[in-house]
Amino acid sequence: MVNPGISVKKQKFMMKLAKVLFDPEIIFEDEGVIKYISENPCVIISNHSRRTSTNVLTSCDGPILRYALGNKNICSLMGADLMKNPFFNLVVSGCDCIPVSRDAASTDWIHKCLQKLREGFSVVIFPEGTTFKEKDVDLFKPGFALLAGLADVPVIPVAISGRYRLFSKRKLKLKIGTPMRLSIANKTKTEYEKETLRFQEIIKSMHEEIDTEYLKVYSA
Repeated sequence: MVNPGISVKKQKFMMKLAKVLFDPEIIFEDEGVIKYISENPCVIISNHSRRTSTNVLTSCDGPILRYALGNKNICSLMGADLMKNPFFNLVVSGCDCIPVSRDAASTDWIHKCLQKLREGFSVVIFPEGTTFKEKDVDLFKPGFALLAGLADVPVIPVAISGRYRLFSKRKLKLKIGTPMRLSIANKTKTEYEKETLRFQEIIKSMHEEIDTEYLKVYSA
């Protein structure tokens, strides 16, 4: 299912552009996850890539992840401030994005995401909530867990390692995990907080695995 408001030609163009510019290395724990996503709505979560003062392309993590997953049946939660940036707006012009204010405690995005999940779309969320961070995997916010719990859908963890380098052999790496159900019984705040920490540690572990290999191969 493709959102009729989104140009298929733009989707294909941005996917090809991502491959030409960055050609990220994609590692699947189970390659069947692509087929699974095409048939089952999920909440897909990931850390952000490394960011430096001269490399701000970490804001492209959403489109790159959509490229890795085939850009089908997927919409992304994006910062409303980024959507106003002309460059980033061009990058995501072929994507189905749900803007969210990162400065306000609005819950409108949850209702919009729930609607997308009910329509059969999967939703991409970056639980760190920002690209400015001190760690490779920073503290997660619990919104993704709440969304998955309300929609009763599985969560697919993704780890991103490396930096964006144009036409470089030092590839950005993405490790795509397998669908996992939340371990909650009563949907309490405490349970959601525990699940947030659990998935944070899962992605941290995935990141450490590919980051170790990344540094081994591409150490300066």
